[in-house]
Amino acid sequence: MRLDKIPGHHPQGPFWQGFDWSWWYPLEDLVVPVRQLRLQPDDEEKGFTRSKALYRLRVGRRRGLFYIGETSISAQHRLRGHYRGMNRQRSRSTTQPMRRPLGLYKGLAQVRRRGLVVYASWTAVPSLSKSDRRGLEAELIAAYRATMGRNPDYQWPGADSDRDLGAW
Repeated sequence: MRLDKIPGHHPQGPFWQGFDWSWWYPLEDLVVPVRQLRLQPDDEEKGFTRSKALYRLRVGRRRGLFYIGETSISAQHRLRGHYRGMNRQRSRSTTQPMRRPLGLYKGLAQVRRRGLVVYASWTAVPSLSKSDRRGLEAELIAAYRATMGRNPDYQWPGADSDRDLGAW
């Protein structure tokens, strides 16, 4: 039985693993000042600017996810950091060693150089401790692996990510 055909098991779905995920937004649209944010009405209540969160990244129309993460500040703050890191990495050499989070930024920059759009989605988890959020992040990665048969494309830079990006 293919798990990705069950509504709560599709990694890009709105209720993946029982969480109420936001719509998918281009990463660039989420790094503007708060007053300029244009979120769907139900997403404004999902704590984008003020709540601890789980988040996921995907690329264009590619099936699956690029990265799954958690943040103790807010989804907006963490995604803004990823966007800045991606822009810094665009000017760096592709031969530099990959370290986390620089490896993720390098992967995001490679995707952007290819003219592809990075999308983000999040779900607020305001009452969870850091260890609980990290535990959920690990569970989401495990659920992704069970459904898709592989890790998110750039979850652990340097493992098998370069090979995956080269095939795009």
